[in-house]
Amino acid sequence: MTDLAKRVEDEFVRFYEERVLPATCTSCGRASIVWNGTGRRTASVLRGSVIVYVPDLPLARFVCSCGKHGRLYPPGVVPYRHYQLCVVADAVVEALFDAGSSQAATARRVGCAPRSISRWLSWLAGIASPSDIQARLAEVVDGPILARSPDVAERWRDLVDTTRHQIVVRAGSVLALIEALGHAMRLAPPGLRSVVELLVAGRAGHTTLERPSIPELAQSRMAGRSAMLGV
Repeated sequence: MTDLAKRVEDEFVRFYEERVLPATCTSCGRASIVWNGTGRRTASVLRGSVIVYVPDLPLARFVCSCGKHGRLYPPGVVPYRHYQLCVVADAVVEALFDAGSSQAATARRVGCAPRSISRWLSWLAGIASPSDIQARLAEVVDGPILARSPDVAERWRDLVDTTRHQIVVRAGSVLALIEALGHAMRLAPPGLRSVVELLVAGRAGHTTLERPSIPELAQSRMAGRSAMLGV
């Protein structure tokens, strides 16, 4: 384990030392949650400009008397993702917009397979329609605003596969709009991580490729929600 990975792991351990448990069970609504040991997993997270592989990330488990089980995830870590959303945001920005890079080069830097970059682009394209995110952005700033995506790199514009080209262009638009939305809501960058975490509150189904859609991005009252959550 590298020194940086050890520091990141220690950071997560300190988070658990605070023993911050959910107040009530999401299943039965009773305040009857107790600790139930600690699990382990791997994760790749972003610290500054460095992608850090953490081989032994602790995850505190809890259980309710009704039988509901769960895990308490530290900030920036979401269920069923080895590459956390900061890493995904960093990789897709480079892959989409950096003309001097390539999908293979980005994958080597991140430490993933090139096909992972393709999956992340498809996931981004499926989060929500650009028009819905644009509407949420206008709602947050309380006025008309148009956030435009930069052009994707030339290699994407030359794709022969029309469907793939549409996915890439839509992923670029979605990413640019989510980053603008995160900035408007005064969330910590990257917006992809902060907005998704704010809206899905750790729900595993919305962070997987099988269920990428985030319905909250199609719903109004985004500004009221952000105020309610103190952001």
